[in-house]
Amino acid sequence: MRSHKGERPFSCICMKSYSISSHLSVHMRTHNGERSHICTYYGKSFIETQGLKAHIRTHTGEKPYICNVCGHGFAQSGALGTHKKIHKTESTVNDNNIKIKNTFL
Repeated sequence: MRSHKGERPFSCICMKSYSISSHLSVHMRTHNGERSHICTYYGKSFIETQGLKAHIRTHTGEKPYICNVCGHGFAQSGALGTHKKIHKTESTVNDNNIKIKNTFL
């Protein structure tokens, strides 16, 4: 497979290259302005289906990405990823507190 070998034979004039031709086709829309995925609420348009789906969640309030630590929901996966860092920090602080307590026992 090209992607595993690092081969990127499909190139754009902007110097970006891709291992799959369809990925180049999607990228080309950024240059030609083609935005065929349109929001039915306000008419905002998007290059990819995923962009439209994420946008629609702002209207519906859907939050399918749920934190497995605290249960907080997010409309976009990136927001969940950022949120999870909070728990990592809390965990480190709690671990440090436990170590300090054990030192004095």
